[in-house]
Amino acid sequence: GAVSRDFLATFRPGLDLTPWGITVTPPPRRIQLQTLQNHTWVVAENAGGGAVNANRTIPSIWETFEVIDLNGGQLLTGDPVALRTFDGVHYVQAAGGGGSSVNAIATAVGPWEVFTILKQTGPGAQIIEGDTIALRAGSGHYVVAENGGGSVVNANRVAIGPWETFAVHFP
Repeated sequence: GAVSRDFLATFRPGLDLTPWGITVTPPPRRIQLQTLQNHTWVVAENAGGGAVNANRTIPSIWETFEVIDLNGGQLLTGDPVALRTFDGVHYVQAAGGGGSSVNAIATAVGPWEVFTILKQTGPGAQIIEGDTIALRAGSGHYVVAENGGGSVVNANRVAIGPWETFAVHFP
């Protein structure tokens, strides 16, 4: 028998079905960030709506974010991104656009919620599993896991060092 369009939309998301009036939305791209020094995980406390820390020893849902590539396509170094928390409502933000704390209280993407993702290690420009990255806020400040992890997350550094570098995992 014939293959239904719904079947194709479900199991072949890369297939262009626009001639049949079907728009295929790719699944959300999930990301987890691990500190390099203490090997702790970045967490949006309560899955969003409050503090962002880097103090978890095992990643789970609160440590999982949807990375929204704001210019589309593959996730590449230099891309502007937003990070939506697991609750699906909140976004990670650099308070004041940077130079201060990081939290997950925003409910929409604006300038304070946009970060530039910068690949630090790994081949090519595409960001893949195991690469290390830094996140730059709109002010030019870098996201930092204070003490290399085990504490709070801020966006107040002017250079990239070990505390400002995170291993990328795609669960």
